[in-house]
Amino acid sequence: MLTYNTVKTWLASNSSLLLLPIAIVILPLTNLARSTEVTKSDTLQVGIYAQNINPKQLPVWVNGNIAGVQTDRIIDPLHARCIVLRQGETSLAICVVDNCILPVELVDKARELTAAQSGIPASHILISATHTHSAVSVAGVHGTPVQEDYAESLPQWIAEGITSASQRMVPAQIGWGKAFAEKYIHCRRWLMKPGSLSATPFTGRDGDEVIMNPGYDNPNKIAPVGPIDRTIPILSIQTLEGKPLAVLASFSTHYAGSPALSADYFGVVATRLAQELRPDAPEQFLGVMANATSGDANCIDFSQPPQKFTHVDVGNYVAERILAALPTIQYSSQITLDSTFDTLTVAARKPSATEVGEAENYIRTHFPDRLPKTLVENYARETVLLSQLPDTRPLRLQ
Repeated sequence: MLTYNTVKTWLASNSSLLLLPIAIVILPLTNLARSTEVTKSDTLQVGIYAQNINPKQLPVWVNGNIAGVQTDRIIDPLHARCIVLRQGETSLAICVVDNCILPVELVDKARELTAAQSGIPASHILISATHTHSAVSVAGVHGTPVQEDYAESLPQWIAEGITSASQRMVPAQIGWGKAFAEKYIHCRRWLMKPGSLSATPFTGRDGDEVIMNPGYDNPNKIAPVGPIDRTIPILSIQTLEGKPLAVLASFSTHYAGSPALSADYFGVVATRLAQELRPDAPEQFLGVMANATSGDANCIDFSQPPQKFTHVDVGNYVAERILAALPTIQYSSQITLDSTFDTLTVAARKPSATEVGEAENYIRTHFPDRLPKTLVENYARETVLLSQLPDTRPLRLQ
């Protein structure tokens, strides 16, 4: 049986793999070892709020590209979508942010501010990024620098969103279920024919065996290297009168791809759920679409001829799968909320002195005074940056 302690021990012994399993546990009372009488003061209450996190000034740097890209347009709004659950003295907050990558330092700051403003313990606050590749950069990745003014403001906006949700509590009931996706999720990492791949630069290797996104017509591809998770877990919340209040779901495809700035398909799902479930008052409902185990998965099936799709297509499909599963969910306010939080200190896998020297020389001779624009230039820059990291990093487990 896979337990929290098993995962913790495995991570400690495999610290070069930076994994982040996250879970907030909501247990039905019937599953508790002891019976608990729910009093009026223990009635489940839920608050929701969608905090707008559009940048105040444009243009801004956009994360998720090999070369640095700026935009001066907002295609659709960015949000920090917040749910607060309270039962008696226990409060939990879940916030899913329209962003590519949230550094641990930024998330820690947001937790600290939220705890001070809302009274929710920092260890009971779960914050994640959707991983849209069309939002403002708050982490320097590939050829994209940090949009410093935005990164400075985002923790406070997250805190304001969670605090606003905590001030809008109503009695509620909760249920959970799942749907399954047959489309828009495929393994993007492929095993290739021996000797067909060059080595990744600055790694000391002679060659590679696996490539990401091999292309449709690549004759050297053999097969995807691993399974994918087609499950769409669903947490659904209603008022005691049965009106939909919020739906939190996740899907294991990387992202779909949209013009910046945009919440990508995650925002499409949220909007579609509100339109379908509360057409009378969509502003009184919160759809939240989170990212799941998507590291090796995306929307493209390289075993078939190319098929065109947009982030709107993906979002509508995922929303329809969720909507089809909702009638099967049973709801109850007789639940117990709980949360656990821990920090592991994991070792960072760093490049050798030889690899760093090669990367530094490449930077000096190819792009000494600008950001990288090509894949090889990115590998050079990232190799040097990795060498400058601390030997350990904190890994938050919730």
